[in-house]
Amino acid sequence: MLLGLVAIAGLVRTQMWLTRRTNRVFNIGLVGATAAAVVLVGWLGVSAVVIGTRLDASDRDGSAQVDRLVQARVAALQARATNR
Repeated sequence: MLLGLVAIAGLVRTQMWLTRRTNRVFNIGLVGATAAAVVLVGWLGVSAVVIGTRLDASDRDGSAQVDRLVQARVAALQARATNR
């Protein structure tokens, strides 16, 4: 994320420098690169939040299915032991 923000700042600074130097308001390539960088950083930010919430849910609920399997195995072993 930090590297992406630094890249965006560098692109904006380059655009400002190029505007002063050439008197062109927009450079299509730099505008496209800046837009792509903004989308990428936004995507990374959203995915980081989603991953964080999913990890929290896995900490809470991740072992529930394994616990059910363990309980079923214990019940099966107990049933097998009582049949002998």
